[in-house]
Amino acid sequence: MDDSSEDERELELLVALDNSTMTIIQAATSALIAGAAYQDSVATPAPSRRTSRRTSRRASRRASRRQTEPVTPQRPTTEYVKFLFDFESLSEQKCKQHFRFNKTEIKRLLPFMGLCLCKYEQGIQPSEELAICIWLNRLSWPNKIHDMPHLFGVSPGYVDIVYNAVLKHFKVRFLPFLLFDSSRLTIEKIREYADVIGEDGKIWAFIDGTTKHICRPTINQEVSYTGHKAYHAYKWQAVVTPDGLCSSLAGPENGSRSDWRMYERSGIREIIQRLFTTNNVPDDERPFIYGDAAYTSSTVTMGPWRRPARGELTAQQRAFNKRLSKKRVSVENFFAMVQNSWSLSVMHTSHRLGSSPVGLVFASSAFLENCKSCLRGSNQVSRRFGMPPPSLEEYLSVFDIRRVMGIPRAIQDTESSEEETESEEDETESEISDMESEISDMGEN
Repeated sequence: MDDSSEDERELELLVALDNSTMTIIQAATSALIAGAAYQDSVATPAPSRRTSRRTSRRASRRASRRQTEPVTPQRPTTEYVKFLFDFESLSEQKCKQHFRFNKTEIKRLLPFMGLCLCKYEQGIQPSEELAICIWLNRLSWPNKIHDMPHLFGVSPGYVDIVYNAVLKHFKVRFLPFLLFDSSRLTIEKIREYADVIGEDGKIWAFIDGTTKHICRPTINQEVSYTGHKAYHAYKWQAVVTPDGLCSSLAGPENGSRSDWRMYERSGIREIIQRLFTTNNVPDDERPFIYGDAAYTSSTVTMGPWRRPARGELTAQQRAFNKRLSKKRVSVENFFAMVQNSWSLSVMHTSHRLGSSPVGLVFASSAFLENCKSCLRGSNQVSRRFGMPPPSLEEYLSVFDIRRVMGIPRAIQDTESSEEETESEEDETESEISDMESEISDMGEN
């Protein structure tokens, strides 16, 4: 009995020991787990509000990069009524208000423009009347492209394409003509100008430069900045004759360039010297172009008398400077006429380099002002000197019907060569005579 009771006690002790051991192990495991959790909480603190915002911004940027087609805001479309532009239905008052010319004047100008040779983008082909009216309206008013569809019945994109195409066509066709027209500015014509101005036939025209304000460029700002005016600009040089026409227009040049440097780069001196030399005009009989103090005396130009060092001008020299200063203002009058009639040339907020052909705006405005003076027979300068400008047909005589057809002058001179047959010559001459009669009828109307 004693042995069995002892065995039972030993068994109970072993069971109790096992239970206590398991309890200790479980307690130790719980303690280890709690300690590890505490260490993790101390090592990695909870994210702050700034960190969470930064993480969300990064996530949004990553999501935007993953988008294959980013969403771009669309410009609001211009509402307009589409209709067929009818030039004949416009009144004379409306034409003069929107285009600076009446219908008869536009019809006389249109054959010399050669708009049938103009190239347009995107396959559009406007009528010549629509193209020239868009060009005139854009230059005469500082309006927006989105304001013009209501007048022409086409979209703003259509207006923009036509306007830029006509400007490019003007550059190719008329810009060399504006520099110097050798067919009109002959020795006899220059002497006639000199006789009208007076001064013993020594001065035949007046020269000066004009500065046109533009928006500040993004790159190369110092090139177009003029310290004299304290803004960014480009420059043109004009030679105005007593009939009020701009007989020579050179440019555009950077706003930082001086008037004398612009004159040297224009090439007008070499052209006039060649004209005098070809016609064997002696040096003492050559008239000059008069300018302000920026134009020093040379073989072609003449400036006012300058006071010598430690000396004074004579009474005759002072009278000469005063008399020529009043006459030289004619070139400033021409710039004012261009500014008053063609307002886009002075709206600098519309002149942005790289987005629009800013240099051609003033050139085309000066050309149209010349045409307007020829069509109306007078201007402010011509009335002062008593010398009317030539007719439009005389002024644009180099742009005859053959040039309107696109036939170069070299081909005109050789069109009756031996290589052509008589039948081809007869057909060509008959076509040209028919077109000349049509243009003469338009001029009479």
